[in-house]
Amino acid sequence: MFVAIAVEGPTDHAAIEKILSTRSLCVDPERVYQCGGKARLDEKLTSYNAAAHRSPWLVLRDADSDGQNHAVRVRAAILPMEIEAPALCFRLAVRALEAWLLADCEAFAAFFSVSVAAVPRDPEGLIDPKTALVGLCRKSRKSGIRRAMVPPPGGIRKVGTEYTTRISEYCRGPWRPDVAAES
Repeated sequence: MFVAIAVEGPTDHAAIEKILSTRSLCVDPERVYQCGGKARLDEKLTSYNAAAHRSPWLVLRDADSDGQNHAVRVRAAILPMEIEAPALCFRLAVRALEAWLLADCEAFAAFFSVSVAAVPRDPEGLIDPKTALVGLCRKSRKSGIRRAMVPPPGGIRKVGTEYTTRISEYCRGPWRPDVAAES
């Protein structure tokens, strides 16, 4: 079965592809909407919900610090459950998708060549999972990972120039959503 998706960006797309594949579902390549951030995704959510009256949709958004750990309230404010279409699955990543990626600590450590002991055991408790992920990559045993994932000193970027590519590779490769969910 094909599922239309709406996400903030390309790393979310890669993660959703992997999650759906674990359930024998596929992303509909004709209906992938990378919104360029949560504000744009929120603006279009009503349209996605309307479309879900005709076909299945999965919408993923980071909760970030919107609700100071009250994802249920954030979700209710964005799209109350009583108006959610039956074929819409709207999910919030607490706080961010990066927490889900860190939650498979063995796969993360192996892929990014870091110590498994250094990977946080409660990634959803991190205030900024993306910064924590990049910080781990700063300690990678592979210089290629450090160059790809860590921003150059003195710059304004929070991530390295190949962050999206490497995270997408990790999502499509060794990341195990079911192991992450257990964590």
